[in-house]
Amino acid sequence: MKIGITCYPTYGGSSTIACELGLELLNRGHEVYFICYDLPQRIKKSINKINFYKVDVVPYPLFKFPPYTMALASKMYECIKIHKLDILHVHYAIPHSTSAYLAREMAGKCNTKIITTLHGTDIRLLGMDPIRPIKNLPHIINTFFLIQKQIPAILLMVGDGPERHKAENLVKTMKIEKHVDFIGERDDIENILKNSDLLLLLSENESFGLVAIEAMSCGVPVIATNVGGLLEIIKSGKNGFLVEPGDIASAGNMALKILKNEKIQNKMRFFSRDFVEMHFSLAKIVTQYEDYYRKILDA
Repeated sequence: MKIGITCYPTYGGSSTIACELGLELLNRGHEVYFICYDLPQRIKKSINKINFYKVDVVPYPLFKFPPYTMALASKMYECIKIHKLDILHVHYAIPHSTSAYLAREMAGKCNTKIITTLHGTDIRLLGMDPIRPIKNLPHIINTFFLIQKQIPAILLMVGDGPERHKAENLVKTMKIEKHVDFIGERDDIENILKNSDLLLLLSENESFGLVAIEAMSCGVPVIATNVGGLLEIIKSGKNGFLVEPGDIASAGNMALKILKNEKIQNKMRFFSRDFVEMHFSLAKIVTQYEDYYRKILDA
């Protein structure tokens, strides 16, 4: 199949899914074309294998912001016409699905099918980046405060965004700066997770929670809020614990239950890895995508 993929080329779950999907489809012999305003972080190491269409956005004096939707549509149209795409798979409806529709309309008679994957903030219709209000950083910091009072611990804050400054101030106010490290955006997430003992994911809402899957694939148990897709991933008592949003005391207690008991920790590590391999392996998930693509093409 000839498949075009558009995603935001930044750090985050949607980009990770799009990139890993594209790379595996490429390994399976499909033609894959990424259409983005920059090369996604996840595929920079595979640049020699990737077909990449860069969207150039030209500033226009009349508009406060450059007209990205039309620029993207134009580049999608170019890719459709040259390569006769079977599938154009876009991640995030706004504005990617709009651009895809416009591109297909410009192409006239073509058989390109459009598939849109909605991600969490698509549904909320709010532009938020990693380290943002929905991630509830104060709850993570307050939970860690309870943990470090009882055992020696370090909190690694991975990512960047508009809430980072507030989080750093809160850490200083609580006088735990020596125990908290803001390490920003990183490409070596796997190495960070492999050297971690626990993941705190206390979001106000999560459409799925890809970072929890990534953590468990490295054998890291997860303390998460009982929201969204996290209920599908976290099996309380087996690969972590679920707590109600805002229940910092329970989050701290559950974290200490794991961290203070090596037997529980090791048991959860093994279950976490096995659970991900059984339900969320790359081979299994990409096969499901291929089957869905074929179903759409045959419809």
